[in-house]
Amino acid sequence: MSPADNRTPTQPPISQSPSAHPASLARNPGALPSPYPSLPPPRRAMYHIPFVPRPFPPPSLADVPLEYIVAQLRRLAPHYWSRPETSDCTIVVSLDHDSSAEKVQASAGVCDAFQNMGISAEMSAESFGLEDGPASAAQSPARKSVRPRRMIMKLHMDYLCAHSALFRGLLSGASLFDLAMEAPTMTLAGLSSQSSSSPPRFPCILPSSTCSHPVIHLPVPDPASFHHVIHYIYFGSTSFMEEALENGDLTWDGLARNVEYLKMGDDIKLFLGRYWRRVHTYCDYSDSDSDCEYDSDYDSDDDVCMSEDESTLADPDEDHMCLADDEEDDVLVLKAKARARARDPPRGRQRAPRRLGHSQSDPVISHRAAAETGPSTRRRNSSK
Repeated sequence: MSPADNRTPTQPPISQSPSAHPASLARNPGALPSPYPSLPPPRRAMYHIPFVPRPFPPPSLADVPLEYIVAQLRRLAPHYWSRPETSDCTIVVSLDHDSSAEKVQASAGVCDAFQNMGISAEMSAESFGLEDGPASAAQSPARKSVRPRRMIMKLHMDYLCAHSALFRGLLSGASLFDLAMEAPTMTLAGLSSQSSSSPPRFPCILPSSTCSHPVIHLPVPDPASFHHVIHYIYFGSTSFMEEALENGDLTWDGLARNVEYLKMGDDIKLFLGRYWRRVHTYCDYSDSDSDCEYDSDYDSDDDVCMSEDESTLADPDEDHMCLADDEEDDVLVLKAKARARARDPPRGRQRAPRRLGHSQSDPVISHRAAAETGPSTRRRNSSK
């Protein structure tokens, strides 16, 4: 992007040219002579050269990704930011109330970066073609002296079109009705009810534009935050926005309305969403602290009530626990009886396996066998 040269070549007066026409035809070639020579000449704004629509991106960069174009523009932003004389477009923002003008001046004076931005330190009262018409001509001198204050900004079309779909459509030749259908804040009813004496409520290219330098009337919803939006458009940084939001110089709602009005991209919308969630999460967390204290007191009361109720309420598992204890007692009794029987001497006859005579017998078995055979031997001896 090269700096635009806004100077138009000066043409010699028609009266000094060799083929000069009469004075009556010099004002408007091809027009009929005026029967009233005492009337003032027609306004130059009626015969100005209209602005030539400029599509973005230009045909030479049609195949270049928009992200790459934005990155290159941000790399060159320090060069163009502090040089408003290189601007190729002028933005005119009408300030309806004095309070909005004061807010704009206060927010612009916060950061030193805005001082070299091309924003007028004092708001201009120049009409820029907004009040050129029959209605303004019929106004009284007192009415003309009280003109609405306007904020003037010297900017660059490439930066605006790279981030705003509204500027892309406006500078590429879109009609006002197309912009009204696309923009949520502009309606056809507003276009039809627009007064000729008041500034237009929709963005438009003013008659004071040239073929290469448009003058755009931009009625943004929140003029106080428009400076910060422009700084983001040039540098892609949200630090000034966040600082102004933290200090209370801007409102989140006004900043969000400007972003929606300009139809900007997703990056700044993500920033607004993260900031909104962070602020509301902090508020919810601070509110939940008192709720947690109340809940803890309520839980402690519940614990006391439960401890009192446990002494009176029956446990449904109590019967099962008693049965389990009885079964364990029975098992212990049976084991004790088994150990007692093991310690007692055997009663009655006990059969033992017979052993062969040549095998060595167990001493216990031999003793038992001798005890068993003792009476039979005595019987045999007595029988003899």
